[in-house]
Amino acid sequence: MINLLTIRQRVVANGTVILDLAGDLNKQAEEEMLKAYQQASKQGFNRVLYNFSEVGNINSSGLAILIGIISEARKEGQNIVVFNLKPHYEKVFHMVGLPKYIKIFRDETQALGESK
Repeated sequence: MINLLTIRQRVVANGTVILDLAGDLNKQAEEEMLKAYQQASKQGFNRVLYNFSEVGNINSSGLAILIGIISEARKEGQNIVVFNLKPHYEKVFHMVGLPKYIKIFRDETQALGESK
């Protein structure tokens, strides 16, 4: 069963926004992911934190969507941070080299403290 991705935006101080993801990160999530990132970008946030605590599955299409967002954010001078990844997906992120371009943290407190 596919759980459609939903995203809730939480604004925190100093140009930072948290995007709480819930559901599966796959091809069906592309529109929602792009819309949420573009909205945060238009609002002037220079740090976008993705909370993966309620993400069920991430497939190759979902990973490609995230890589595209990271690429766009780098062009715009924005920081992308992810936290609350399941251990398996954290390993996958490391295997594909994402830590060269984004920061990965264990939890929200750590992400907020280190993403400044």
